[in-house]
Amino acid sequence: MRASRLFLPLLSLLSLVPLLCAASPGLAFTEGLVTVSGMTPGGEVLLFGVARHGLVYANRYFVYREALLDGDGDGEVSFEPPEGLPWKSSWVAVDSATGEVVVGAPEPYRITVSTLPPGALAGSAPDLLEELAVDEEWLEVLVVRPGVGGWGGRAFEGGVGDQDGAANGRAVVHLPDLPGVTPNGAPFTRLHPKDVLAVMLPEKGEILLFTLTPKPQSGAAP
Repeated sequence: MRASRLFLPLLSLLSLVPLLCAASPGLAFTEGLVTVSGMTPGGEVLLFGVARHGLVYANRYFVYREALLDGDGDGEVSFEPPEGLPWKSSWVAVDSATGEVVVGAPEPYRITVSTLPPGALAGSAPDLLEELAVDEEWLEVLVVRPGVGGWGGRAFEGGVGDQDGAANGRAVVHLPDLPGVTPNGAPFTRLHPKDVLAVMLPEKGEILLFTLTPKPQSGAAP
């Protein structure tokens, strides 16, 4: 009996090991690599980034939307931008299984993370959100649906991807027009509950994040 009393607490401690060892999601930037850690082991990570390379008289931007598989099951993936990794770059990583999000940038670059402005999302019905409109000249967009896949695209005010085509200080993205980032081929029609929407404002180093919250069930607390 005495031995069993000692053994049971030991089992309890051992059961806590995975919880204690579980890493929080993180982004690291070393030797030209963007490394995402703490994600679902053996899963997929959607990495979204905007890199600004300074030239003599202008800036050159590169946009990345990468579906990265964790082949060795350690919850970590890395990406090496072919054009190099400048310190002026902003990154969003989304766990495609859980929708967990982590954002970051190389030192000493400082990014701003905020939510979408009021009224930025609209649709033909209250639960049919299919249009994104922001008072900016340039939007880079990524939508991730946990367990399904991702879609991404861009809009330039009055130009490519701008749904209203007007030079009115606002870029409008028709979300169903976004092409797929992952190879599952699933069509995008509208935002679903738990979808993650990330919007980059490249010239400002700003990231807008939004997750569609499921409506409470009938009779449930609001």
